[in-house]
Amino acid sequence: MEKLLWAFAVTLSALWLFLVPAFLFMFIDKENVKKINVPFIILSINIFLSSIFNIILLMDFSTINLLNLSAKISTLLTIAIPAIVLHLVIKLTHSEEFRRYRIYVAAVYSAALGIFILLLAYNQIGIKSIYHGYIIYSPFFKYTGAFYIAPIGLVTIFLTGRDIYRKLRIQQTNLQMYYLFTGLLGYFIGTSIIQILMELSVLKPAPISELAVMFLYGFICFSLYYIHSNRLVISKNRILENIGDAVFLFNHNGEVIEKSGLAANIIEEGFNYDKVRKNDIDCVISKLHFLTHEKEKLKKLSGALQNFKIKNFNCDIKLKIHKHVRYYNVRASTVFNYYGKITGKLLILNDITIRKEKEKQLYYQSYHDQLTNVFNRYYFEEELVRIDKKKTFPICIILGDINGLKIINDTFGRIKGDEFIKKTAGILKHSLHDKGVLCRYGGDEFAIILQKTGREDALKIINKMLRDCKKNSTAIIPLNVTFGFSIKTSSDQNINDVIKEAENTMYEYKLSEGKSMRSALILSLKKALEERDYETEEHAERLIRLSVLLGKKINLDIIELNKLKLLAMLHDIGKISIPDDIVLKPGKLTTEEWEVMKKHSEVGYRIAESSPDLAQIAPGILYHHERWDGSGYPGGLKGGRIPIISRILSIVDSYDAMISDRPYKKGMSKDKVLKELERCAGTQFDPYLVEKFLEIIKGKNSAK
Repeated sequence: MEKLLWAFAVTLSALWLFLVPAFLFMFIDKENVKKINVPFIILSINIFLSSIFNIILLMDFSTINLLNLSAKISTLLTIAIPAIVLHLVIKLTHSEEFRRYRIYVAAVYSAALGIFILLLAYNQIGIKSIYHGYIIYSPFFKYTGAFYIAPIGLVTIFLTGRDIYRKLRIQQTNLQMYYLFTGLLGYFIGTSIIQILMELSVLKPAPISELAVMFLYGFICFSLYYIHSNRLVISKNRILENIGDAVFLFNHNGEVIEKSGLAANIIEEGFNYDKVRKNDIDCVISKLHFLTHEKEKLKKLSGALQNFKIKNFNCDIKLKIHKHVRYYNVRASTVFNYYGKITGKLLILNDITIRKEKEKQLYYQSYHDQLTNVFNRYYFEEELVRIDKKKTFPICIILGDINGLKIINDTFGRIKGDEFIKKTAGILKHSLHDKGVLCRYGGDEFAIILQKTGREDALKIINKMLRDCKKNSTAIIPLNVTFGFSIKTSSDQNINDVIKEAENTMYEYKLSEGKSMRSALILSLKKALEERDYETEEHAERLIRLSVLLGKKINLDIIELNKLKLLAMLHDIGKISIPDDIVLKPGKLTTEEWEVMKKHSEVGYRIAESSPDLAQIAPGILYHHERWDGSGYPGGLKGGRIPIISRILSIVDSYDAMISDRPYKKGMSKDKVLKELERCAGTQFDPYLVEKFLEIIKGKNSAK
């Protein structure tokens, strides 16, 4: 066993003579161990020298003086090992705050040197013959273990263990420290136990210290090289697998040496005849060539990848992958090693489809009207400046204004009004048929830019748009737009003056046609109401006749009588906005439905207010459901505060409603109706007006 141990020690010492320079060369340039290269180089030099002097001692082929010198140098190297290892561990575990620990590192190195000087001074370093060689013999040296090696060993193991514990608490692993911890335990504890056993003569003297140092250095090299290199490989693979980009890494010959999963998916979409070709830059470019129409960008990318003088290249490119268009930011850069030499090229394709789509969406929103999807005023102004600079005369500006939009909004609500605007925009866009630029100029206004368009052509386009609007009108809501236009024929004209002239022309037409257009819209709404309500045209005629009779009975003037006629005809115009399921409901309305129904007087008021012809009866429409005792709606007016025409209509309308047949009920007899009117006089109806109305109904000519 002793012979075998001796042979192993000699072999290992000889082996380290070749391995130590190799390890040293590998590590001093590696970035991931750069922070610990000083103690590692010191340790490597120590092991290299230890190997030389161990061979001298163990082989016994030198003079006694050289053997004694070797023993002294080996002793110094052995004593320095714990200090070097502690230095290495502090650098590993406290790399960011190493400056604070430099005094401790200097102290352990000084202690090692002091012990060595004491051993020399007291001549405590000698040699001892073993099987075919010598080992260091120092009776006093064994006492340094308790006062020097053991404390340093405990501190070193404590620092390593604490680093492992801290990593475990934050759920991280540190394989390097695990392996280093194993080596330290083996060195400090294992060596100490074996030394004690040899001192007690349980074991024969052997080159245990020499082997222990080699053993520790092997673990340190293993932990630094194997773990770091494997972690780099693992990290690289994990990064390439999980990275959100397509990554290609080419060597200096242009061959693909690494690629991510997404990169593989992209080039799989390319053509297949190049399977026989090697996987290189040309192959990748060929596959990308198959996926895009942007050949010029691809040509520049190929040049940047193949020309190592071009260090960086960046562009956006559109690829069609799996039949879907996607956008990529393509970056090509030169890869350098630690010494600054070019080793290859890196190609990264970053998927920016979402960003591009958002950019397109923002661009679209900035130049388009959100409601109609035609261009907005901002685009109109920019486009006008651009066209004006081109001087493509004549430039025609057409402005159009939707008639009656306020009445539509007041009657049917803003949602219906928005639908009307959208419908108008669609008709105008279809009429233009790409002959000009259509923009929403304002709330109910549109603007059109026409290049190289004279007066005759402009009139043809306007007439076509008017015909299309009329064709798409409905009985309920007639679609009518007033147009005005102006033409710029030379550079001398200011484009803003041209727009102003188009506006003036449009407003002139609007003023001249406005009254008839509003009247037509009101009549269409009235007709639509008659078609969807229980009330008939005969009902309206009866209300007019009875209202005028009562008005004359109380001596109303001709102006009030005319108001009364108009009110009798249009008092329920606001019902056009009430849903059919409420207006036409045969049974009793629910509380919620009744609240909706009560809104019709307010809607009718807004409709009347928007027309100069009807504004005079707007208050009459608003208050025609008020009651004499103040319990009516919508204002809760009482007595004489209620307009006279509203009080008259309330009596006449109630009389006709009670006496007439409806789809859901039979009309009451005349006597019962008159009694009901008498009963409600003073509460629902004006008592004086009820009295006069009864005189009319009971009169000799009531049959007429």
